[in-house]
Amino acid sequence: MSIFTGAGVAIVTPMTETGAVNYAKLEELLEFQIANRTDSIIICGTTGEASTLSHEEHLEVIRFTIEKVAKRIPVIAGTGSNCTETAVYLSQEAEKYGADGLLLVSPYYNKATQKGLIAHFKTIADSVKIPVILYNIARKQYKVKRSPLAYYIPSGSTVMSLMIEMAVYMGFSEIYLIGCDCTSTFSGNTHFVEGYTDERLKQRDAKKILDRMRRLGIEGDDYEKYFLDGSLNAYTLLKEHAMKRGVTIYNATRGGALEVFERVDLDKFVSN
Repeated sequence: MSIFTGAGVAIVTPMTETGAVNYAKLEELLEFQIANRTDSIIICGTTGEASTLSHEEHLEVIRFTIEKVAKRIPVIAGTGSNCTETAVYLSQEAEKYGADGLLLVSPYYNKATQKGLIAHFKTIADSVKIPVILYNIARKQYKVKRSPLAYYIPSGSTVMSLMIEMAVYMGFSEIYLIGCDCTSTFSGNTHFVEGYTDERLKQRDAKKILDRMRRLGIEGDDYEKYFLDGSLNAYTLLKEHAMKRGVTIYNATRGGALEVFERVDLDKFVSN
């Protein structure tokens, strides 16, 4: 029973008029979704407003959901927090209750660095043995002042960098990008517009981009030359980084913008 196929529904957390969790209504919602052939239940995600629940309520909602679903379909428990220690605690408890997987939100309010995000997610993932799913929340496009260069390296690049390192750590040699999110939030190109001729601006802006990629742990002798030629995007760098780490990334999305990765048919991949 795979939690990575089909459609998972994020469940709201119903409340009574007194502000307590309405478990009778929650059970109705769960049974409705199962009866209508939902592939998995996502409980205590952002749709469930988990950040407004106490730790006791949060865990009880997860426990109740796992008990009522009773392995009929997978249950994915939202256990993310802006506090790493809290996220580890919630994740370990959800695993004990029998969750099939965890959903981890990027830390909110606390603006972590890219390496900080990787350390946060790795600490949580290392504390449990069940699969972990990460939110990908892309940032807005950045524009460099006084230059016509527009670039953005979305937070998806952090997620992909983390995937590469986790693959190496776990002994995997392949990563498959699936779903539809990848085709939109993972499409940020680093590009130079027509007429961008000021060499000092190009050098300065290339340094900004390179510094960002190096903070993700991605290094290369020829990257600056490639950037100044305008011939690479962030995902080409990630592809080369993965290859150096002995990992191949495949594009199994339903369509889209990840042309740098070799495409494989998702249906054939799932059937295997």
